[in-house]
Amino acid sequence: MPLQFEQRQTARQNVASYFLALAPFLKWIPKYSLSKLRSDAIAGLTVGMMVVPQALAYARVAGLEPEYGLYSSFLGCFVYVFLGTAKDVTLGPTAIMSLITVANSGQENGHTIPGNAIFLAFMAGVVQLGMGLLRLGFIVDFISFPIISGFTSAAAITIAVGQVKGLFGLQGVRRTFVHCISDTFQKLDHTVIPDIALGSICILLLLILKRIKERQVYNSSVSSLIWFLGTGLFSYAMLISNKINKCKPDQFDRMCISIVGELPTGTPTPALPDLSLSMFHNSKLCKGFIVVALVGYLESIAIGKAFARQHNYKASILIDQSQELVAIGTANMLGSFVRSYPVTGSFSRTAVNAASGVETPMCGIVTGGVVLIALQFLTSLFSYIPNSALAAIIISSVLPMVDFKIIKFIYTVSKPDLLPYAVSFFGTLFLTIQDGVGIAVGLNASYLLYLSARPGHSLLSLKEGRTTPARYSAKLVKSMPNGVMILQLGGSLMFPTVEDIKDTIFELQDASNCQVIILDWSKVHYIDFTGAYGIRDALRELRQRSVRLLYVNMLPPVHDALSRMGVMADSVVFENLASAMEHLDEHPIVVSMSESADAPLLSNQHQDYSTMTVNS
Repeated sequence: MPLQFEQRQTARQNVASYFLALAPFLKWIPKYSLSKLRSDAIAGLTVGMMVVPQALAYARVAGLEPEYGLYSSFLGCFVYVFLGTAKDVTLGPTAIMSLITVANSGQENGHTIPGNAIFLAFMAGVVQLGMGLLRLGFIVDFISFPIISGFTSAAAITIAVGQVKGLFGLQGVRRTFVHCISDTFQKLDHTVIPDIALGSICILLLLILKRIKERQVYNSSVSSLIWFLGTGLFSYAMLISNKINKCKPDQFDRMCISIVGELPTGTPTPALPDLSLSMFHNSKLCKGFIVVALVGYLESIAIGKAFARQHNYKASILIDQSQELVAIGTANMLGSFVRSYPVTGSFSRTAVNAASGVETPMCGIVTGGVVLIALQFLTSLFSYIPNSALAAIIISSVLPMVDFKIIKFIYTVSKPDLLPYAVSFFGTLFLTIQDGVGIAVGLNASYLLYLSARPGHSLLSLKEGRTTPARYSAKLVKSMPNGVMILQLGGSLMFPTVEDIKDTIFELQDASNCQVIILDWSKVHYIDFTGAYGIRDALRELRQRSVRLLYVNMLPPVHDALSRMGVMADSVVFENLASAMEHLDEHPIVVSMSESADAPLLSNQHQDYSTMTVNS
């Protein structure tokens, strides 16, 4: 009865812990204070000033009208306050999510179909929420950093190249990387002079503000205000030029600046996304929401972890990967009801959030509030924003994501990782993100399987009483005391590794003609049936050769598995290598020729055999 009671008590505690983890705000809200509110309000206001122009710009990357960027920018902020685990992260539209959306939503008259983009957000949210509730956040650990760096750099280049048309005021330029470059060069004679002038000024101003921020002359909020005022004044001058030249929005004129145009006022009326069967019959959409779910989560968790390391989060506020899935999934699901396309964590806005001194996720309330105010009262002003200014914002935002310096470090540290990096980079650049990342992950998985099958084993050489890994040589083996060969197994002993281990043992024994082999099991944490069976076969053949096996540093689970197979019968197990060598010096092992090679190694009567463990 007491045991059953304890089991029920533990089960109730586990259930309570599970549901408590779904509400991370309960950990910090009791300790909230006015000083934290002040810091969060400043950070939220600063990010809000930044998110409005970015949202308008990223909607264009997604092939949608600018208002969809604003629709996607407020609800995620509110949701993350209650469900997020990283104080710095802000959810909203990003360059990479916009690129994936336009690639998977389908086009109509050169624009993304809004209903398809909203469907992607809802279904990606369902996948992310389901993965989070099942605590599958560890899946992101199977995507290596070189792959992430490769696809991020390629996506940034693709986005930047795609915005050159907006910077030059060009029309009819296709979206794919190769076609975009080709069409841009072919249409250069149609460059709109005011557009390229304004776009160049905006990029220059953004670069100056970045340098000011790096030198900490002004904080992020002052830099944002300078950008607004500077861009606004120059845009106003260009709009006056439009009036002087009698420009019309629906007519192309090389002397007329192109602007965003009229935007609807107010927040969208909540409505259920289109979940008809025709949507699910669209294979491109169905593949797309899986890609959106995984890449969106990968982007957000990478940002959260980066800032957690940078700011030395304490153990009590470490990021919960599975809970981040819950937060992003809920934001995407609920956001689809207000016409949001897929969102995730934004690196640039998260950086500004952290630099502004954010204390808790409560800043999202202020950021979301700024976007709602903009939707309700400022859309009439946004209609006069030049398209080239939005293109400048995007280009300036994504170019810092391109990181070629990492190639040198990868080459220096681990040359095999250059292959998945290259595949991820070029696959994303010339194919699609899902193709590039998918192929690269497949290569990485194949390499991991190879390493698990061929972990590499080391001969141990005795030098000044210490063992050091050494490359094989017959001279090395013969120079060891009593002709003893010490072989350290490279990893867990499972079915792919069995033949490799047996071949290694017999190859070394043939070359060295040693009479005793000591197997160091310190790196073996698990052994399966095939592994134990293979060791049993190796031991039988070594008996035929009059060679004895000794074991050191064997963990209890491995020892138990080999005992059940009958391998440990009449074997000697040492606690460490020093004890084994000392024992050999005192009691040289002589294998009796009367010991039958056919002696049974698998027996149900383990008590007939003795296992000797020698402690140091």
